[in-house]
Amino acid sequence: MKIPKKYKIVLESIGEYAQKNKIKVWVVGGAVRDWYLKIDTQDIDITVQGDALKLAKFCQTKFGATITKFDKFGTFRADFKNGMKLDFVRARKETYKEPAVLPKVSASNITDDLFRRDFSCNTWALSILPASFGGKTASFGESCDPFFARKSIDKKQIKILHDKSFQDDPTRIFRALRFAGRFNWKLEKSTEKLLISAVKKGYLQYLSKKRVATELLKILQEKEIKRIFKLLEKYKVSKFLHHEFKFSKAIMQVKCEYNKACVIACGFKVGGEEFLRDLQLPREYFNEMFGAYKLHKHKKSSLVELTSCQKEILKAFNPKLSATALKKCLLNGEDAKKLGLKGKQISQAQEKICKLQWRGKIKTKTQAINYLRK
Repeated sequence: MKIPKKYKIVLESIGEYAQKNKIKVWVVGGAVRDWYLKIDTQDIDITVQGDALKLAKFCQTKFGATITKFDKFGTFRADFKNGMKLDFVRARKETYKEPAVLPKVSASNITDDLFRRDFSCNTWALSILPASFGGKTASFGESCDPFFARKSIDKKQIKILHDKSFQDDPTRIFRALRFAGRFNWKLEKSTEKLLISAVKKGYLQYLSKKRVATELLKILQEKEIKRIFKLLEKYKVSKFLHHEFKFSKAIMQVKCEYNKACVIACGFKVGGEEFLRDLQLPREYFNEMFGAYKLHKHKKSSLVELTSCQKEILKAFNPKLSATALKKCLLNGEDAKKLGLKGKQISQAQEKICKLQWRGKIKTKTQAINYLRK
């Protein structure tokens, strides 16, 4: 297994600096898996046995990367100008006191760090040191595969590392199906049985709304959404998202995960607003999504100009909707006043016009004014 040439200059430099400072360092997880599968990736996780911040700052000084502290466990992200992202994570061990509760974390070694991961396919590590500690010679890219990641990848299997994996962290149920759908792999037999058991025992109910939302939005970023949705339904996981949760072709007509979530909400007979609120989106995105959702539910045009995202959502779910329906109300306040309308009469008139405009019954301002004159 070789590290691709395009990453070698940066990773070799980090490895040389790490060795000088007596820091052990490996590329781990998804990047190694994807390189083996010949899939390009810009997001690279680096496990550090030592000072992760020191390596992140090296990237800042050497390559002009921007540094961000990522979480309370000592993770630092280095964003490079070419789009590459390196996450420096301290090697750690995790222990779970009860299901779905965030783990207790302590510093540890590479083997413990790999064991805490979700699936065996993500437990492959490659050293980026020019030589290992203790005088033993090692080549750049030396493999560390204690849990047979390569074997799982070759078998195209999703396999958990221990029997309590789904109990410890039920979000792994979502991730198992996401990866299975992404790569078109199968769940390993014992893993499948344990996943089915975990769903039946209701472990997903222990998760906070925020953690569920995070996993759903990751699913909506995937290319093989339809395949993943089928797996969510097959293993009775979709009901934990919403009792009406299902795949719709309209989802594939929009680009970003927020728009896709809004399209899904538009398909619910009830509970769409609650579904969107539970996603806990940033305020500006929620307001935009909720605005589109309300227009769809009330079947009316908007009083204000729609954003490109709102138009995309409404058109995706209502493909026969006219261009006029996506324009702001053809009757403004001044037009209404000229017709002698006052106070609530103005808002009531606009409400009527917006509904007719949505249905394609009114297509011009003249038609709107003539309608109110009747």
